[in-house]
Amino acid sequence: MINWGMGLALAAGQILGATFGVRLQILKGQDWVRHVLTLIILACAFRLMVMG
Repeated sequence: MINWGMGLALAAGQILGATFGVRLQILKGQDWVRHVLTLIILACAFRLMVMG
């Protein structure tokens, strides 16, 4: 069964995230966004290693 409420919430989050990401890319530049994304990925990997 399709959960339309969850699907719409996820779609809205993707739209907002993409819009915010593009605007941040334009304002700060590609290198800044790449460094922030790298830090986020490393933090998530560290958390997964610590939490199991």
